[in-house]
Amino acid sequence: MELKQATKLIEPVIILSAPRAGSTLLFETLARHPEIWTIGGESHQLIEHVPSLSTVARGLVSNALGAEDADAATIDLLRTRFLQAARTREGRINDGFQGGIRLLEKTPKNALRIPFLLSVFPDAKFIYLVRDPRENISSIMEGWKSGRFTTYPHIDAAGTKWSFLLPDGWRDLTSASLADIARFQWQAANDAIIACLKQLPEQQFQIVSYQELVEKTPEVLAQIAQFANLTEFSEEETTKLPLSRYTLTPPCKDKWKENQTEVEKQLRHIQSTQADINHMLVQRGLTKLDVAELNNEETPLPPKTSDSSTSEARVQRVSRNTICPCGSGKKYKHCHGIIVK
Repeated sequence: MELKQATKLIEPVIILSAPRAGSTLLFETLARHPEIWTIGGESHQLIEHVPSLSTVARGLVSNALGAEDADAATIDLLRTRFLQAARTREGRINDGFQGGIRLLEKTPKNALRIPFLLSVFPDAKFIYLVRDPRENISSIMEGWKSGRFTTYPHIDAAGTKWSFLLPDGWRDLTSASLADIARFQWQAANDAIIACLKQLPEQQFQIVSYQELVEKTPEVLAQIAQFANLTEFSEEETTKLPLSRYTLTPPCKDKWKENQTEVEKQLRHIQSTQADINHMLVQRGLTKLDVAELNNEETPLPPKTSDSSTSEARVQRVSRNTICPCGSGKKYKHCHGIIVK
């Protein structure tokens, strides 16, 4: 007997942020809401197992996807996949559910894919999560050091394997310091988000401060519920924030000072991005990110090179019978090299 499934995704809520900005905490908090459905985690495989969308199959240029990548067949396939994978907070599957589904989606790669996501989900509502850049950049550095967030184990960088998202221009960073790479990822994600959100109606996105999410949880969640057209969160759902599954060490506001010297050298280079973020915060009546006086010491990125041989030497070719570079442990042909019919 054919299963009856909801066939509509209504106003999906998509979280946008740089890596390590607290998006998992926000995702797991919002996923407590009784009206919210999720696929249980991030959508890396769901999206990138479509060959035309695979970062590996596309030559490792970047994780970016544009509107031109969302043809009718791809849109239909992805919407179907999200519907099939959707679960409620109790684990209820989309089987016989009547009505539309309010999907919650998050992965930092979404920062580089907003035009694509808008083509797939034209009525999407975006939540832009921002965090003190000192804390955020330091947390990205710690993520790299931990080895828990390796995304492309065949790409060598900063004395280890590439972690987190892959923005355009990453090849110029393979010989850079870890702090340079962390700043690059933070800035590339935020710049891409800001550039796209500026083109959207104000009612289609909301900006949320990580610090206010932690310190004023009930108020922030009430604002999100109103923005996303959800019923109010219950007191139980707003009282104690869950510890994110990807937390490396217990939260502490000054934890970034473990990398203080390296991080402060990067601040001069992010002034324009930070100013754009603060402008958006002020426009929405929120408190600006309070970053101490920027360090005047220059820390330029290494010069770009036109010698492609250096980059190519750092990226191994992938055979269909070898282990997939994404770190899943599966053979490439059964993972990012899978042929979807």
